[in-house]
Amino acid sequence: MSNNAIEIIERIKEKWQSLAVVQQAPPKLSTELLSEIIKNYSSPGRVYHNLTHLAQLFEREQEYGDRLSDREVVKLAIFYHDIIYVAGQPGNEESSAEKAVESMALLGVDQIRIKKVHEYILCTRDHSAVVTGDTDLQYFLDFDMAILASGRKEYECYVQNIRKEYASVPAFLFNAGRESFLRKLLTLPHIYLTREFQALEELARENIKRELTQL
Repeated sequence: MSNNAIEIIERIKEKWQSLAVVQQAPPKLSTELLSEIIKNYSSPGRVYHNLTHLAQLFEREQEYGDRLSDREVVKLAIFYHDIIYVAGQPGNEESSAEKAVESMALLGVDQIRIKKVHEYILCTRDHSAVVTGDTDLQYFLDFDMAILASGRKEYECYVQNIRKEYASVPAFLFNAGRESFLRKLLTLPHIYLTREFQALEELARENIKRELTQL
């Protein structure tokens, strides 16, 4: 295991331990649930939706934490939003949301928070269809889509990694699906839901348009 991978796992562990519900849970249960998270996000074939992706979302959660009204909910949603993921398979979000509910119940999370986390994860099925006044949900979704507004090299690496996850899908089918997704984003009045991320829209749109010319 590389030093970078070890560092990422340590950061993930620190975030897990920062959860109040984890601190109050039996140590064995806490360890088992964290091990499951790490194992799932490290599954073969996960080239983008992996522990690095998880760590990047937590970097954004850390940066914008003072804007969140319930960081516990956002952290839990981050941990579980892609815990079940098979590229190209339907139902990943539903399965992840159900796994989150199951794990949170074991941790003793209250029902209001369980319902919120479940809702947040289901909203990742189609970011463009979400209309909400819940600012925590807005930030969570923007954290997940922030990669679109990254620098050119990072964006190109993201595109390559997504394609690797869909390696079993013929190029013409992948390109058609990817083009549909990207063009849908460009039709939106705003790709992002929060003011801070909307300031990055121009860069995101430039990245998307450049990718479309390469499909």
